[in-house]
Amino acid sequence: YFSPHYPWYGVYDLLQGACELPFNADTHAAFVEDINAALEKENSGYRMVNGEFCPITNELELEAVRTAGASDEVAAPMRIHFQQALEHLSNRENPDYRNSMKESITAIEVLCRAISGMKDATFTPAMEKTVKELGLTEHIREGYRNIFKYTCDDHGIRHGLKDGRQPEQEDARFMLVTCSAFANFIIEKARKLGKIPKYPPDKSISTDKISIATQSPA
Repeated sequence: YFSPHYPWYGVYDLLQGACELPFNADTHAAFVEDINAALEKENSGYRMVNGEFCPITNELELEAVRTAGASDEVAAPMRIHFQQALEHLSNRENPDYRNSMKESITAIEVLCRAISGMKDATFTPAMEKTVKELGLTEHIREGYRNIFKYTCDDHGIRHGLKDGRQPEQEDARFMLVTCSAFANFIIEKARKLGKIPKYPPDKSISTDKISIATQSPA
């Protein structure tokens, strides 16, 4: 760690590794809270959220990402997609903004399939039925349809590169925060209407990736 050749992000790797030690929930939460307080004091561009150091410092944005899909009532695959989006965005050595954006919008697709009951549907029909089931305004539907189109058209995020451009950190951050907030919104609306689906344990889905994502670290 004290080597002059150690990379700049080494201290983050060290702390992230420490957070993976088998603390109890209260100790883990206190440790993460202290880390984030120190990062804020030092004007760091990172905060710890769901086990990853993420380039998000706005508290409202952090809360949206932290709580997205935290309910045990929601399908595990959606939580996995959000966690993968966060990991792609938070990779300090080789960030993958393109795939982070893809995972964020896929999480919404998975959520809409679950609530609509259209398990094999693509994004648009699953979204439209979800909006109808929850009685949401058509402006919500159109807004997220346009965001979905952005992931298809700009930078070729979902369907291959159409030009030489690549998404940047702010693109991936916007998509992760926006989709996380939307997931929280949809889940709460569905819960109030009694439309949250119930899932039996799925042994085909590893819980290794879910455990960190469902903790509330602060």
